[in-house]
Amino acid sequence: MAPHNSGQNPESARHLVPLWVASLDIEPHAKGRPRITRGGRAYTPPRTAQWEREAAHLANLQWQGEPLREPCSVEVDYWFRRPQRLRWKTKPMPAQLWPCRGDVDNLCKALLDALQLGGVLYDDRIVVSLSARKLLCGGDDSSRVVVSLSWGQSLYDV
Repeated sequence: MAPHNSGQNPESARHLVPLWVASLDIEPHAKGRPRITRGGRAYTPPRTAQWEREAAHLANLQWQGEPLREPCSVEVDYWFRRPQRLRWKTKPMPAQLWPCRGDVDNLCKALLDALQLGGVLYDDRIVVSLSARKLLCGGDDSSRVVVSLSWGQSLYDV
């Protein structure tokens, strides 16, 4: 995906960072610990594998083109459904950071594997920067995963 050049000269366009933002309408799920068969073979737990397939399908529907092969930065917001005990009838319910189920690193592992499976990333090792937040949905919003990918020359400007 090439960056959109809105009348800028080619030299400044080279430093633009292409951006892809996708909202995956799926409940966030942390990667489960690998299971070991009696023969010693490791495999991903079935619930995690199912989530990765569903998330990969949703990401693939929004991605256009070949898998990204250059270093990239990923920002993720994991939106969790508000528990019933925290829903109010009359007071506003703003979104907020929330230390809920699932370690953030395991949430990211499952998502990056799904992006690779869905053909968005060639390999999850190309991710050079990762930022993630766990958030509680405001009001009656539904749970989702919002992922932003950026890549290009300006990633190398440290």
